[in-house]
Amino acid sequence: MARGKIQMKRIENPVHRQVTFCKRRAGLLKKAKELSVLCDAEIGLFIFSAHGKLYELATKGSMQSLIERYIKCSGEVPADDQEAKEKQVNMDPKEEISMLKLEIEILQKGLRYISGGGGGAMTLELNVLEKHLEIWIYHVRSAKDLNSLGQKPSGGQGGCAPLWGPRGDAPSEVQGAAPLAGVPLGAML
Repeated sequence: MARGKIQMKRIENPVHRQVTFCKRRAGLLKKAKELSVLCDAEIGLFIFSAHGKLYELATKGSMQSLIERYIKCSGEVPADDQEAKEKQVNMDPKEEISMLKLEIEILQKGLRYISGGGGGAMTLELNVLEKHLEIWIYHVRSAKDLNSLGQKPSGGQGGCAPLWGPRGDAPSEVQGAAPLAGVPLGAML
């Protein structure tokens, strides 16, 4: 039994549309590879799905080298490069220096942000959270040790070991930390 001709219109059912996309994408990539092998052609192919996912194929080398070759052959200068060259030509040296200083400052701020410097309030908050986590890790390990020894943990905390920190300090003694006695472990995460 032969299949009927498929109408070229958008498939309304999203599941069927996705299945068709996957099958046809695979077929298109396979045909491009075959054409490259049979005819010794250099092929570059971009496919963007409906969800924005990128699928690409560069049969020889990388996609970047293929795009650069296309730009050289077509004689077009990318818009970004052309605008940058025009700005450099029209800019006076003082403006260029001030612009470069501003760019350096922005990059240094980004570097400080990435390396963790300059965020005083955030650092304090992270230190408090780190201490809470250390206490809970110690708490869980103590309960595990007691369970492995076959003992029931003491204290009125529903079968949990006392909340003493790894360095012997009580949770209320940790600087900036709130008491954790009634807080379940899941609430900390």
